[in-house]
Amino acid sequence: MTSLCPSNEAAWTELDRRLDSWAKQVMRGTPMSKDERLDIFGGRKGKNKKVLSEFIDEVERREGKKPV
Repeated sequence: MTSLCPSNEAAWTELDRRLDSWAKQVMRGTPMSKDERLDIFGGRKGKNKKVLSEFIDEVERREGKKPV
């Protein structure tokens, strides 16, 4: 993760942010929503959310979970 962040401090901040989001979902006890997945895995400052969102939509479409 440190190669994706400009400093060790930024890496720890990003890890804390992701773990906080994940912990809230686990405590709630329900499946992770698309928005939560994007928040956790969308990259530092959300820079990969668009491509991840498109990927999730395509996977759901292929699995028949989402209409075309």
